[in-house]
Amino acid sequence: MENRLLLIKKWAKYISVILSFTTSILFVWSTYNIVENRKIPDQTEERLANKVKEETQKLSNKLEELDSLTHSLRSYLDDYFLIQEEFSSDTIEVLQLFDSLFSVCDTSIFGIGFCLEPTKAFAYSPYWYKKNGKVIFHQLHDSLPNNNDDPYDYWKKEEEGTRWYHQLMSGDRWVHPYFGRRAQDWLFEYGLPLLRNCNNGQACDTIGIVYADYSPDIFRSLADSTTGKTSHSYIVTEENKVIYYNNQRLDLNELIDLKEVAKDQKDDSSLLKFCHDIVPLKKDTSGIMHYLDETQAGSEEWRIFSKILPTNWTYAFIYNTDQIDHK
Repeated sequence: MENRLLLIKKWAKYISVILSFTTSILFVWSTYNIVENRKIPDQTEERLANKVKEETQKLSNKLEELDSLTHSLRSYLDDYFLIQEEFSSDTIEVLQLFDSLFSVCDTSIFGIGFCLEPTKAFAYSPYWYKKNGKVIFHQLHDSLPNNNDDPYDYWKKEEEGTRWYHQLMSGDRWVHPYFGRRAQDWLFEYGLPLLRNCNNGQACDTIGIVYADYSPDIFRSLADSTTGKTSHSYIVTEENKVIYYNNQRLDLNELIDLKEVAKDQKDDSSLLKFCHDIVPLKKDTSGIMHYLDETQAGSEEWRIFSKILPTNWTYAFIYNTDQIDHK
């Protein structure tokens, strides 16, 4: 009987050691899984942030490359005005240059042109654009489609639809996207002022502008490279106007105001903070904002953003963390 009790105690000790060892193994394994599961969101976040930054930089480089055409055109016009007091409509040299350049330029460019401040009731505004594979030339001052054949006085501030011209007269910039009547599509425009008499120590005379219009499809590659099945993205101007949403061009007469959307968004004011603190910044900025979206049953989402230089517009990629696979 005594031997049996000793044997039972001995086995009980062995079992206790085994259970203690097993418990330790399970604890270590559980801790390891917790740590690894925490790493997965961090790794996913870093990967997505790098992807957005990388693709945004690619687009920025492409836009800067295309912008060089506009700068080259201005350089040519600057040289022309060094020897010519005024531009004459009889001079075909400049027109031939623009025509030849545009016929071989990047397909992302819808049109190019320049506008001069009118002198002695003479307004000059040649514009080249492509339609059905053909290059078409017309004067911007001539009547536009569907406006009762009235001339388009682009230089008059009080005229409807002339804001873009005066913006470019004030300096190099990307103009707020607009709906082109001839293109029948949204156009993205980059332009520069034409200057004269800059070498006499006085302020230059601004005599007009030179510009290029871009097809919105140039921005499609950015959304294609990042947007997934349950994620979405958009491009917003520094004025909080959404010009691209979920890889779709916006065929609307009025662009969406992101600040108005933010007022109704149940996300702890995350979108409103984005509109006020990030969108207006005029510098290279990227980052991530974490927030809970109550419209999606309180799911955690990431707003991964990066500036598109040189436009100063912002690309935002929205990622729902429910997509993360913790296996």
